[in-house]
Amino acid sequence: MAVIRTTRSDMLAHLQTLGIRPGERLVVHGSLLTFGYLEGGAAMIHHVLRELLGPAGTIVVPTYCFEQDAGIPYDPATCVSTGMGAFSEYVRLLPGAVRSRTPIHNHAGEGPDASLLLQPNGTCSMGQGSDFELLEQAGFRLLLLGCRFSQGATFLHHLEALHGVPYRQWITLARYIREKDGTVQPITCRYYSLLDKDFLENFDPVDAWMAADGNMITSRAAYGQSRLMSLTALQSCVMSRLVQDPFALVRKASSPCPPCTGETA
Repeated sequence: MAVIRTTRSDMLAHLQTLGIRPGERLVVHGSLLTFGYLEGGAAMIHHVLRELLGPAGTIVVPTYCFEQDAGIPYDPATCVSTGMGAFSEYVRLLPGAVRSRTPIHNHAGEGPDASLLLQPNGTCSMGQGSDFELLEQAGFRLLLLGCRFSQGATFLHHLEALHGVPYRQWITLARYIREKDGTVQPITCRYYSLLDKDFLENFDPVDAWMAADGNMITSRAAYGQSRLMSLTALQSCVMSRLVQDPFALVRKASSPCPPCTGETA
């Protein structure tokens, strides 16, 4: 069977369906394989987003460094992200892109408000004082471009930290950061680590929660769909479920994996 092609006009229509607004602030997690053969690749997506956002819009992407050795300095200017995909790397390498100081869960951005990423001091990977807190408070919306929540909503780990779920615990990691002047400085980073290995991440139910609350827009892609929501609405939705059940975002390792929803082509 031939692979479905996604053209520039297809992508424009796809993103217009989501209601992306001129001048807004977006965090974009992308899974480009969802679009089949993507004509123009990551560059085309960026150009289409720029057309919709205009010059006043800001794009932020995850550029996490999970495999960075503790003894090797995190250099915001050069460190390649780990498993974040082609679109994140494309934005990270754009001239004038800005990147945050957090050694693990850092973000890169471009646009007039990308400099907001320089506000967190880098000592919190999630929870209070983290990039995630800043992005929510600054009114960003989350675009899961061809992603399910289980593929791209790392923000949910931040909410686990805010709530204080019982299957994770705070640990402090020693890291190094290379400053703009080339000097290397030690930095400690707080990370909300999995404590109980009997639990596995289970983010896909968030789809139904957000749909029930009416705070998410979806758009069909070649092999799945995209989702758009405000981080504030996502936080309100998930935190209310965690109050009811602090284990709402996990499942027992011995339990069967629940079926994915809403992803048929």
